[in-house]
Amino acid sequence: MKKITAAAVLAVTALGSAAVGVYAASDLKLFVNGKPSPSVVENINGSSYVPLRAVAEMLGAEVKWNGDSRTIHIDAKDAHPEEASVPAAPAEAKTFATSIAVSSGPMRMQISKVILDPAYKKEGAPAPMKAVVLEVKVENTSDERLTWQVGNGKVITNTQEQINGSAASDPVGGEFNGKVIKTGKIVFEVENLDGITSLQYFAEGAYKEGYNPAGANITWK
Repeated sequence: MKKITAAAVLAVTALGSAAVGVYAASDLKLFVNGKPSPSVVENINGSSYVPLRAVAEMLGAEVKWNGDSRTIHIDAKDAHPEEASVPAAPAEAKTFATSIAVSSGPMRMQISKVILDPAYKKEGAPAPMKAVVLEVKVENTSDERLTWQVGNGKVITNTQEQINGSAASDPVGGEFNGKVIKTGKIVFEVENLDGITSLQYFAEGAYKEGYNPAGANITWK
């Protein structure tokens, strides 16, 4: 982008339109890219003004005046506004419906969706992240007080990442006092999302009070 240089700070006015104010003689000289301009620099109320057309044309720009709309258009040399870059739209999440069901003793978990989200952001989080997201329903089918930490599980991807559940996960695990159902998302932050085509999920089994096992560890592919 070419720029204007001047022997003093200048304010640019439009196409020689009359300005209302107090005129004063000025000995300021205008230079554009090192070349002197014959344009007169006006001093009005302490501010310096130069003709916009003169400066723009010395920069190789084309100046057009539309009297009907009273607008000025300046097109810089080699400018192609129609080719102005447009920010790329953010990549969309890919959602895969599933009907996976796993169990650990009387505890059940159904996974209804696997989502590959390039910009997952939980409310209150400082920034979005690349994430594998499992939409789940976790249920205690017994009357016992059981604990199942499915949110602390981990996934292993075909891209050789092993990731533990993120703090961005919903509270779908933990303690279940009798026949309780919890639904929500288990979130795993990953480095390489685009290359994921398969994954495995692992979680420790449910347990009773005193950390006595209530079911086996689980895994699915």
